[in-house]
Amino acid sequence: MIVFRTDASISLGYGHVMRCLALADAFKKLGKKSVFIFSPNGDALYEEVVRKGHEYRVLTSSPLHSLGESEQDDAYATLSNLSTSTKLVVVDHYQLGMDWEEVITASDISLLAIDDIFRSHCSQFLLDQNVIKSENFYVDYVDNISKECVCFLGPRYALLSESFQHLRDRVKTRSKLEKIIIFFGGTDPDNETEKALLGVLAANKNFKIDVVIGGNNPHRSRLLKLCSSTHSTLHIQTPHMARLMLDADLAIGAGGSASWERCCMGLPALISTQADNQVPIAATLHELGAVINLGMVDNLTATDYRTAVERLDPNLINNMSISAMSITDGNGASYVASSIISTLEKMK
Repeated sequence: MIVFRTDASISLGYGHVMRCLALADAFKKLGKKSVFIFSPNGDALYEEVVRKGHEYRVLTSSPLHSLGESEQDDAYATLSNLSTSTKLVVVDHYQLGMDWEEVITASDISLLAIDDIFRSHCSQFLLDQNVIKSENFYVDYVDNISKECVCFLGPRYALLSESFQHLRDRVKTRSKLEKIIIFFGGTDPDNETEKALLGVLAANKNFKIDVVIGGNNPHRSRLLKLCSSTHSTLHIQTPHMARLMLDADLAIGAGGSASWERCCMGLPALISTQADNQVPIAATLHELGAVINLGMVDNLTATDYRTAVERLDPNLINNMSISAMSITDGNGASYVASSIISTLEKMK
């Protein structure tokens, strides 16, 4: 059994759980059962977990929601939910670090840490899909992990859902701009979606526009009204993201984990950054020519999005598409799952 300790909420976002789900699906194809463990109020995506055929449990308490509790308390609570058949624990959580990991590894259970903010780890496996340049590993990780740690670094190991893997062979490079998809993550609490949509509409180019939001987006009603009045299509918690990206000519969104979905689909993008950990991803993808990085969302207006769209031409779109498509093939979850299972089998 594989156990995932992660959370999804308005404040934490959906990205951690979504990439864990992609990995759980890959383990499932190899015959391994997965269970997700959430903290209280961290189970915003439990229905998606169930829909995918996995189980979930909710801790009675956690350091995220009970003052005075520690990472160790959360780790011990997690251990209490493990069965004797547990072969691997996967942790993907910015608020659970070395103190949490030390409790798990002391129990002689293998541990995979999924991270992208260059923290210290004592896990047996480490995955950071956002390390695009190999030299970053030596600068940011070499003193923070053991020499025996098995590392999966870079977009080759990006954890994307099976839908992206299935459509990869149908990807073609873009050379026109007729259809735009706008997606700023599952939560988008500051409503960057509306700002970008207003910018695209102001360009007055009769674009076909798909707007994607999560089911718990706090601006859902407002966006529904705006899309209805402007002939844009609003998709809420859609299971068809890969298809929407495949059909689009341009994406507008954040510089987070959706970057790898866009690259897998060869989709050019205008991106803005919503958090510090997105800054290096956006900068490097811009340098590689896969995106145009507009900077931090706090400094942007709808006019900035309009101007960026109006400056695009077919040649630039084509070059961005070619660059994006070369970065990841979308099979990272399969690579990681099969490698870990192989390693664990050799340890028997």
